[in-house]
Amino acid sequence: MFMQFVTGFQIYSSAIQRPLWATSRCRIRTRCNFSNSSYPHQVLQYIDEECGDFLPWLRQKSGAEISSVLSIGKSIYGRSLFACKPIQAGDCILKVPYSVQLAPDNLHPSINSLLGEDVGNVAKLALVILLHQRFGEASEWAPYISCLPRVEDMHSTVLWSDEELKMIKISSLYHETLKHKGQIEKDFSSIKHVLDSFPEYFDGVTLHEFKHAYNLGITSYHISIFYAQ
Repeated sequence: MFMQFVTGFQIYSSAIQRPLWATSRCRIRTRCNFSNSSYPHQVLQYIDEECGDFLPWLRQKSGAEISSVLSIGKSIYGRSLFACKPIQAGDCILKVPYSVQLAPDNLHPSINSLLGEDVGNVAKLALVILLHQRFGEASEWAPYISCLPRVEDMHSTVLWSDEELKMIKISSLYHETLKHKGQIEKDFSSIKHVLDSFPEYFDGVTLHEFKHAYNLGITSYHISIFYAQ
């Protein structure tokens, strides 16, 4: 899970205000030379206050190396990483240990034991996300969970209404979306008894909420497999 969040960032230099490097590794090093001038006040205009606790939390939880010049902000590319000073080629500005992530293994044994063999890892990861969303600030993952994309920030056709889907009915994407939605609805039916068994954690969880968590889980799970290879 954690990998998904980090790889969704772009890194910016305050001197030129454009993406410097799209993160795709656990250790991020720059490969370009940049201007020596820096304008920290420009970066302040882009700070994302909703995620102000994330980098300190990550540093404490993982012991990872995180450059003090980094901050989380918003750009035309979405939520991004900004650097308030020029980054030199070869500088290590961020490390993300593979062990620091939400994964299907984080699902509590008492919940996991009730799931059938037909429930896949993505559905399990969706349950993990839903569980920690319900925990709120009491969750050890709260700074991370609170920064995950909301429904309105995601562009998955699975989350579209029936009326919106009619606009792409003549495309192959329409049929692929219906197939994907069918799988999610099947998974939701398979875990519904678990939701009912733990009303203190999952009371009122809807299919739409599950779809959102499922979509968050798809990307993160595939990325975690990539890092494991």
